[in-house]
Amino acid sequence: MAPKSLLDRLGETLRGEDKGAQAEEYARQAAEAARQEAERVQAEAEARAAEAQRQLDLQAEADQEARLHRELEEAARGLRAAAEAKAARTYVVQSGDTLSGIAQAMYGDAGRWSEIFEANKDKLSDPNLIHPGQELRIP
Repeated sequence: MAPKSLLDRLGETLRGEDKGAQAEEYARQAAEAARQEAERVQAEAEARAAEAQRQLDLQAEADQEARLHRELEEAARGLRAAAEAKAARTYVVQSGDTLSGIAQAMYGDAGRWSEIFEANKDKLSDPNLIHPGQELRIP
């Protein structure tokens, strides 16, 4: 025969099959068991809520990282495009041009002629000898 549960024993007590202090003890044990079960259920609910919050926090962090990654990629594309545009700037020498005149036109500062000369040393051996039709890189 299987042992009686607390509820079975409480039921016997309520039917008058058990008396006095023993009935009180069974009632106390049943109340304690119910309290412990309620605490267990509450602890499980709190643990599930904490896990759900942790998942939400992780998702928010992942979303923020993805947004930052997209922003960085966009900024990098912009920088590459600017660098390519800057690197691709050229000037075709016209009759009467000088490096200082080209620097004045391109930079607003004739004194920066040496930057153009340095960028075109593969084409120019003398900053005073440029010829119409030459294509110069403008750094």
